[in-house]
Amino acid sequence: MPATYEYEVKNGYAQATTQGTISTMDDVMTYVQSLIEDTNRMDMNNLLLDHRKVTGDLDTLKSFNFAVKVTNKVVGMRALRLAIVAHRERMEFLKFFETAAQNRGMMVVGFDSMEEALRWIKG
Repeated sequence: MPATYEYEVKNGYAQATTQGTISTMDDVMTYVQSLIEDTNRMDMNNLLLDHRKVTGDLDTLKSFNFAVKVTNKVVGMRALRLAIVAHRERMEFLKFFETAAQNRGMMVVGFDSMEEALRWIKG
């Protein structure tokens, strides 16, 4: 099942709770484009992505390619702070994505704890 999400505006940030599969570049770019549109429409700069229900084949090269494509799409459009929450077993790939995206100017941090992500996004 392709990735779908529920978007909710909270106090000072937006939260997208995502489920489904993200494993191809087309999946990523369709998902990112939709998130950008919702975030722009809601005029939000702080976005929390809950990816604990996301599945898909990940590896280091995919994480890097995803980071390059996503940052090319997002950086320069708005000052976006992005927190991504994933299960601990996916953190290696999320942290690689985080580093690659930060090196390209995107403010993104990966977490395996919703509480830590909330503290960061609200801070």
